[in-house]
Amino acid sequence: MLSCWCFQSIARLVLRLAKENPLQGYRRIHGELTKPGLAVAPSTVREILHAAGIDPAPRRSGPTWRQFLHVPADEPDARHATVTDVGTRQLRRKPVLNGLINEYAHAA
Repeated sequence: MLSCWCFQSIARLVLRLAKENPLQGYRRIHGELTKPGLAVAPSTVREILHAAGIDPAPRRSGPTWRQFLHVPADEPDARHATVTDVGTRQLRRKPVLNGLINEYAHAA
């Protein structure tokens, strides 16, 4: 069990990290505390922030990581690929993941 002065020191450190890094959530702050070897649970960090009236880090717009991974990849077939002449090489560019990335291959 942590002594009172030790808990107060950790609480001050948590609040300082939260104020200096407003976009970081309690899990990131917990991760920063573990680097010097402080053994504090993520829920304790969350409770300290909640007790101080500090809201969680803002939600990012757009899909969550889980939603992003479950979106089916729209991989168009070869007829949608474009042939690009880069220097002397013919390259076939094929959009993958709704055009977020491209696959390149030598054109025949």
